[in-house]
Amino acid sequence: RDLPGCDRSSGPDLRATPRSGRVRHFTIRAAVMLAGYPGWIVVAARDTITLCHSRSPARADASHRPAAQPPAVRGRQPEDPVIPMMNDSIARPGGRTPGSLSGGGPFDPADHLAYGRWREAKLSGFPGSIDDLRVDVEDPASVTAAERSALIERIRRANIAIYRCDGAAVDRDALRRFGQALGLWRLDEHLCAEEDGISQLQVSEGGRTGEYIPYTDRPLSWHCDGYYNAPDGTIRAMLLHCVSAAAQGGENALMDHEMLYIALRDAGSRYIEALMHPEALTIPANTQDGEVIRPERTGPVFSVDPVSSALHMRYTARGRNIRWRDDPVTAEAVALIGRILDAPDSPIFRYRLRPGEGILCNNVLHNRTGFRDDRESGHRRLVYRARFLDRVAET
Repeated sequence: RDLPGCDRSSGPDLRATPRSGRVRHFTIRAAVMLAGYPGWIVVAARDTITLCHSRSPARADASHRPAAQPPAVRGRQPEDPVIPMMNDSIARPGGRTPGSLSGGGPFDPADHLAYGRWREAKLSGFPGSIDDLRVDVEDPASVTAAERSALIERIRRANIAIYRCDGAAVDRDALRRFGQALGLWRLDEHLCAEEDGISQLQVSEGGRTGEYIPYTDRPLSWHCDGYYNAPDGTIRAMLLHCVSAAAQGGENALMDHEMLYIALRDAGSRYIEALMHPEALTIPANTQDGEVIRPERTGPVFSVDPVSSALHMRYTARGRNIRWRDDPVTAEAVALIGRILDAPDSPIFRYRLRPGEGILCNNVLHNRTGFRDDRESGHRRLVYRARFLDRVAET
């Protein structure tokens, strides 16, 4: 009412006393309506909402036009941000929409304002090309402060960094120390990992590893690592380091799962709600010769990490040995994911690692094309893979 710089005569002074329990909805809706009109102020106190305009020499014309909208995801437009009417139980502190997150935030399907702010920041900072993800690292075993800062900056923007080590001998111990410098201490000691927790991805001549596609030269479909793990084994970060490349093929495609989330949510919050359902995706048990190697795992596709509050994705595009929740909206969401991943204009980075190069990421969506080794020429693909229960520090 008595804010310095306010001119009540030049702007509408709107007061409303909506029914108790709906004032929060009205406040949020007013903020959405006025977003992009510089100078307008929303003041809310209990059951009174006041809209006023601060004094500004550019009040006419340009200052009253809506600001430019944040860019949509490659031609997709966000859904209408107008919030549906809320009942009293939802509006009260501690209330929640069924299927939403109790604390709100950008990944709560019911929190449109927080999502809008996060979305705009994400899209405005997202890299325009794969060159923006590159970082030169002289020695992974002894990362400098500048190198560490550059890696973290890339991962903050896209959850992905591509590093290059020219001349430095990079062994398994160096990769462990590289990860530790970035806060990655807890390795996933899974079935096919070596004693140090690092896997050697190469064509296997036989044994247990040969039963799994990463250890063959066949194409590897879209997935996030560890989608079959229990919650206490969630893979939050991953490192791929190329020791030697194949004679042909072996290209990786990478998509920041947060960008996929934006595309899905802009298409409809109902898709996010379906994919956050605790029974959205089931991976049947891994049974070999009558022995259960891994029990059945059921859980959501999207979830919020309880440690970092970051978005986590659990997904595989495989068509066999997978069970989606029997629900029409879930089926629509899964089909939409497939179309987004296949679309030529989706924000997907494609890159074929060269010897000495690697990918460090917060377990984003990725795949790999098939490849061909040539032993006679010495071109045999070997990639070290380390999967971590930690997320990259400061991201």
